[in-house]
Amino acid sequence: MAHRKRSEPSVRPARTANPSDPAGGGGEVTTVAWHPSPAAARVYLKELGASDGWRVELVRFDAGGAMTIAAGAGPYLLYVLDGELIHRGRRMWPGAACHEAREPEPGSSYSDIGCTMLVVASVPAVGKS
Repeated sequence: MAHRKRSEPSVRPARTANPSDPAGGGGEVTTVAWHPSPAAARVYLKELGASDGWRVELVRFDAGGAMTIAAGAGPYLLYVLDGELIHRGRRMWPGAACHEAREPEPGSSYSDIGCTMLVVASVPAVGKS
């Protein structure tokens, strides 16, 4: 077994299988299909997985896409990969991130030019009190 140098990453980034994929991902991410959001027009989802009460997905807003955020939604983390997102009145560019423990009141996210973001969010418990 070869030893790594301390500065060498333990996980190598995957090569992009499809350079036109807005997720900019590699490996299996490019094989997961985009699906229209059932809750919003011009918004598309790429579900990457779920575990231990959390889901991970890529969300793409086409230009003019908007989505309402329900009160009580959360906790979640958003990380903008490309484009521009206006989330609850805050303008976010690539590399910007925000998180909420729980949404206090309904709000909105939209994009005038389009964007792609990574979302990590809690999955509501079903049938639990």
